[in-house]
Amino acid sequence: KAKKSPLLHDLNEYLFDLFDANCMEEFHILQSFEDRAMQAFIDREQNETKGNGSGDFDHVHLALHKEFVQLFEQMIDGFLKQQDCTIDEVFAEIERYQQIRARDGIDGDEKSNIENSVDVVQALTFYTDFTSWANMMAENAKLR
Repeated sequence: KAKKSPLLHDLNEYLFDLFDANCMEEFHILQSFEDRAMQAFIDREQNETKGNGSGDFDHVHLALHKEFVQLFEQMIDGFLKQQDCTIDEVFAEIERYQQIRARDGIDGDEKSNIENSVDVVQALTFYTDFTSWANMMAENAKLR
């Protein structure tokens, strides 16, 4: 029987809270960055609406994403240090649960660990991928 993996569960919760829990200092840091970065996406949206823009993201957006990823990595590193583990241990846990993902007869703890591993991979992939992040920011700019 699989033991519940607090590492993946806790990391999954942390990643969710980074973007949703306004009681966390990290949330406010990311919110401040997003507010500052949003102007580049609002400008892009306004230029596109006026017919002046190509609709493409440019070097400014790429630099903002790079800055975002650095912040994101620092926060994850800080979390992992608090957990007294490394990113290699996280990836080993993810790999272990990905290997048993397709197996039949998965019990509650294994299923929960697999779901956490999938969520962690999806979050890390989404936010570190420039196109996904930039498209999300562009959509948010339309709402402002």
